[in-house]
Amino acid sequence: MPNSADAWVRPSPNNAPPAILDLHTGLWHIKHTEELFNWGLEPGPGGLALNLADLFLHAAAHPLLHHGEVKPRNLEDCTRIALSAPGGGEKFWAAVARKAGVYGLRPVIWPVIKRLSAGPLAIPEAELKALEPRGLEKIKAAFFEKAAAKHSTPLEYLLPVLHRPGFLLKYAVPEKHFMLRRYGAASLALYLLRPLKLLSSAFRRR
Repeated sequence: MPNSADAWVRPSPNNAPPAILDLHTGLWHIKHTEELFNWGLEPGPGGLALNLADLFLHAAAHPLLHHGEVKPRNLEDCTRIALSAPGGGEKFWAAVARKAGVYGLRPVIWPVIKRLSAGPLAIPEAELKALEPRGLEKIKAAFFEKAAAKHSTPLEYLLPVLHRPGFLLKYAVPEKHFMLRRYGAASLALYLLRPLKLLSSAFRRR
């Protein structure tokens, strides 16, 4: 999102744009990030690493949940992860489908899955069907598909709340450290103005 409180900015000389490093310390597609690192890591060449299925789900969900869009690079990243799965990918796709159901991610990642299945990836039919949104999930999936087709700032703010409604309160009444980093203060007046600032940001044209 614009003006992320988690972004570190280093000014550049003259009229060059600043260098921005946006640190995502939470994974919005699951409720408790630390749990994933308790049981989702496995040995890799450089030490412990996130298992491929969870890495794929993060790569597929992150662009829409954090940025409200899907770019070609995002699809390329997901493709590379899937193609690196051993044994033809059958166990990989089974794990992706199972975990997507557990995390409630089917509506979130379906636009990505749909685009990948029409491209270079051969997703097994059973797993493709298991990944397809069902019931009320289809309503959520329609919003994520709309964002994947064309970015809009209101959707960028809405999609995380659709996935996890608790984010609405977190948006409106963030923690003190967020207010200090974003606004330089955490006064009552700033907290009262926060909802108006959110609405202004959500409906501002890019």
